[in-house]
Amino acid sequence: MKQVQKKLESIAKSIQALALKVENIQKQVESPQKPAVKTKAKPVKKQAVKKAPHIKPVKLTEGDTAYSLFLKVIEDSGSGISVATLKAKTGFDGKKISNLVYKAKKQGKIKATGRGIYVKG
Repeated sequence: MKQVQKKLESIAKSIQALALKVENIQKQVESPQKPAVKTKAKPVKKQAVKKAPHIKPVKLTEGDTAYSLFLKVIEDSGSGISVATLKAKTGFDGKKISNLVYKAKKQGKIKATGRGIYVKG
């Protein structure tokens, strides 16, 4: 019987300690918080937007094919030309450029110098 009474007393002490901790936490939650320090936002400087140079598209003449126009544009580029520039100069969509690049690379007419940069082979 004494053992049960001692265990109950220790449980009661533990419960009282927990109750004190809960009260302390409750006081911290209910106490008014200090407002956060407000800092002024720095103004954002506007950067000048560089416009892309206007690229004149090459037009197909009578008897020219899309493939020959494509090769002509690459030959005229000299140091290499990107896919985006090829699209702008030829007016072809991405799928057509992709097909023409595949065909020309397979025939050895062009080679890639970097990712998306092609020169005459």
